[in-house]
Amino acid sequence: MYFKSPIPIIFIASCETDNIQKAIREIIFITRKVGGKKAFINLITDQPSWVVLREAREAILENIDLSLEIRTWNYNSAEREIMIKELRKQKAEAKGLIFYCDQNKRGIIEEVKREIPSEVMMLFMRDECSKRDDK
Repeated sequence: MYFKSPIPIIFIASCETDNIQKAIREIIFITRKVGGKKAFINLITDQPSWVVLREAREAILENIDLSLEIRTWNYNSAEREIMIKELRKQKAEAKGLIFYCDQNKRGIIEEVKREIPSEVMMLFMRDECSKRDDK
């Protein structure tokens, strides 16, 4: 069940560097589809934030009317703890939680899901990882 809302949507995503632009475009499409006007994008990657922004720049500029907050996280326990704290802050504003990943990054998202507090998981809307057939 989807609802139309101008309220922000939280995304937890992980993808290969080659797919960052495509992932950001799809996240923007999903945000618009559910009626969101803002997206908190938490991207788990081994790339520095400047690489992510370089890859996502075109998609961001084409959708300047949306409010996008992109945070990059390394996949290690210290970063995950900080990410969980940030998700709790984002939860205060958001009305939805969506997971997005490449097929080969599904394991990372599954591990993160187990660590997300129940008050954040209550916002769960859908899992885009299960709908993807990328390699």
